[in-house]
Amino acid sequence: MIFLHINSKSNNAQLFNKYVEEGKQLFILFYMEGCGPCNMTRPEWKKIENVIGNIKNKNVVIVDVDQEILEEIKYLQSKPAGYPTMRYISNKGKTAEDYNGERNIDAFVSWIKSKIANPKLNFRKMKKSRRTGKTKKSKSKTRKMRYKY
Repeated sequence: MIFLHINSKSNNAQLFNKYVEEGKQLFILFYMEGCGPCNMTRPEWKKIENVIGNIKNKNVVIVDVDQEILEEIKYLQSKPAGYPTMRYISNKGKTAEDYNGERNIDAFVSWIKSKIANPKLNFRKMKKSRRTGKTKKSKSKTRKMRYKY
């Protein structure tokens, strides 16, 4: 998983454009300095790195972008209507979808995990043995279940 911060100091807009061209999945937070709702959302967004940063998927990029840098970013089908805006971009910029859920770490993680294709995120349903009380994986193919976060 790649984490990218784009603002006037770092100005990594070229990296953003490169990742889109390579077909990576981007999860973006567009924010404006001094915006109250942005100031409440950004700390929750930054927690993503601690919560799911250990997932070894180089095709997923988590980005936060200061609105001052938007002119340098390609592949935006439309500019954000307001701030903060969270958006998912994939398929070399052909797919773009805004996020409209809650603005907390649990909701962000659920959204991201629902979009990425990573076999490590598919878990078998765990059940306890009646005899030993220990948890074991279900062997039945009909019992396999994908957990949602």
